[in-house]
Amino acid sequence: MNNSASLPWVNSRGIPRTRKFSQSYCLFLAGFALLIILWGAFVRISGSGDGCGDHWPLCHGNFVPNKTLESIIEFLHRSSSGLFLCCSLALPWLVARATPRRHLARSAAIIFVITVIIEALIGALLVLAGLVADDASTLRAIVMSGHLVNTLLLFGSLIACWGLLAFKVPQQQSQRLNASVFILLFYYIVTAMFGAFAALASALFPAESLSAGLEMDLAAAAHAVLQLRALHPVLGLGFILVAFYFFSQRAKIPEQQFKLAMALIISHCFFGVITFLSLSPVWMKLVHLASVELTWMYLIALFIPLYFQEKLDPA
Repeated sequence: MNNSASLPWVNSRGIPRTRKFSQSYCLFLAGFALLIILWGAFVRISGSGDGCGDHWPLCHGNFVPNKTLESIIEFLHRSSSGLFLCCSLALPWLVARATPRRHLARSAAIIFVITVIIEALIGALLVLAGLVADDASTLRAIVMSGHLVNTLLLFGSLIACWGLLAFKVPQQQSQRLNASVFILLFYYIVTAMFGAFAALASALFPAESLSAGLEMDLAAAAHAVLQLRALHPVLGLGFILVAFYFFSQRAKIPEQQFKLAMALIISHCFFGVITFLSLSPVWMKLVHLASVELTWMYLIALFIPLYFQEKLDPA
């Protein structure tokens, strides 16, 4: 922790207008993506994933869906995702106009578009393979966890692009610090993966009480996602401890950012516990998912100036 350190993206003075616009567009895409991902979670929770049958991208073979609620919910998710893909394709062009050749923000923008395309392909796989509604296959659990990991990579590359645009010519800093950053981020991703198992378990095997849910988890013939979801809170608690050590001992960031990061992480984990104890009502699931993505984005934004610095000699 460093009280006197400053983060380059806190003060936008001196950043050219084209780069400022590209940064604003990154934030627009982040907000748009968050809304789509939350709506996609609602599609899963409401059991509307098969609202358009096994057709993709059309709905029951038609461009306009029928008037059932499930079809409308699913179609809105697909159409908004398609619009988001179109908007995403503009980012590499905007960043290329705002930065010199080989600027790392260009690479981040391209990676972002790749993750958006992968996201669409995962959505198609879920529908075409029937991994929706009440499907409890192992393949669905694997794909759902991969789905969440890809959304983290999507937001990570997008926020990295936003942060890198604050540098004229970014270059890497110490490799030792880089390893610490990646270990913490990897831990977060693993914790989120087990969170995906927990979310799927609560959707497929809803419990009428906390004791009934624990009985299902401990049953000898319990489904794999029921057995795995118990690890999620354990990993979450461990992440709080690891993050506190990292921010207090290794990361040179302002004290205010340190406190905010820990507040986000602790409140996020605490809300997850409350969600579990409340038997996972829909609105709490959505808020918890939003906090997963927002906490991740804030961590990426913090780590950009730790991982990169302005190159003093561009030549």
